[in-house]
Amino acid sequence: MIEVEYYFNSDKTWFIDFANSLTAAAGIETSVVDNKLHVSPSLGEGHFEFLELAEGLGIVRSDFTFYEDLKLIRNPVKANDYFLIHFSLSLDQVTVYDAKGQQIDLGNHLSKSIFYSSSGLGTEVLFPRNKRIKRVLIYASRSWILKQIKFFNIEQLGVEKNYVQNIPFQSTYNLDINSYNTAKEILEKNIQHPIHLLFLKGEVLTLISNFYKMANESIDRKNRLLLTEVERISSMVNELILKMNIPWPEIEVIAKSCQMSKTKFAILFQELYSLNYYSFYVKKRIEHACSLILDGTLVSEAGLSVCYTNLGHFSKVFKKHVGVSPSKMNGKCNANCQSFYHCMRALKNQID
Repeated sequence: MIEVEYYFNSDKTWFIDFANSLTAAAGIETSVVDNKLHVSPSLGEGHFEFLELAEGLGIVRSDFTFYEDLKLIRNPVKANDYFLIHFSLSLDQVTVYDAKGQQIDLGNHLSKSIFYSSSGLGTEVLFPRNKRIKRVLIYASRSWILKQIKFFNIEQLGVEKNYVQNIPFQSTYNLDINSYNTAKEILEKNIQHPIHLLFLKGEVLTLISNFYKMANESIDRKNRLLLTEVERISSMVNELILKMNIPWPEIEVIAKSCQMSKTKFAILFQELYSLNYYSFYVKKRIEHACSLILDGTLVSEAGLSVCYTNLGHFSKVFKKHVGVSPSKMNGKCNANCQSFYHCMRALKNQID
């Protein structure tokens, strides 16, 4: 087993020190380039990245497979200046040992898939060999948190109360569907432009907000979902979105493909996407058609590309969701260069 010890802080130097520690422990050169961990192919493969989103706020995104058992040992920092929230999205379990040596198994089940800690207490995280480990680690400094909650009385605070009062703490929470979806988007978002960091920051703030809301509410055990089932639906939907020119299968067919009953699929789908399967399909068809029209595609061709053979019906559905007919939008786009962003915002407001 490879054991890597490190200290966490919000400065990029901790990530470089982490890479150096991994190099020393594994005997294989590891470096940091553009905030990403570059690991030898003989040691593992995937994505391991540190991003600072604001002063005192950032994330570590990892979707990685190590070829050796790996233990990450985060040493405690007496100052207790940081609050860390670990969201486990792995299908395989990740074992965490808290400061008391208590074992916590994260992954596979949404129960106890969030581990949070202040930096004043250390943790050990075990990554099993040849298992794909997916996680999002959010960190926030004490000063950042105090700025966000300065309008609240200390009695109103939940999990952050101990942190504000500088009391080290650790615990776990269940991962709800909203948090799972947001964390998954954060993990998968491709950062190609500085503006994408702004979008990512918005999603991180949403995830933090969900965490605080969830931390102050009890989650009914009956509503916990197996992460494997959520992944099946999510993967299937992602495949279908790439094939908008082909009619989507009936709900009975796709439910069977996801290895569950029609009723169970319908319930989980509604929880995942806040729409039923057919409404979601219509939404995606109109989104895709809208994109094509804004790119200059003829209305009739845009309709056919999303499987509407009746142009009149297509126009009716389009107007219902977007607010204007596709022909008028096509004209506005040609005359005013209307952006795809505005179209999507109108579409979201209409459908949601």
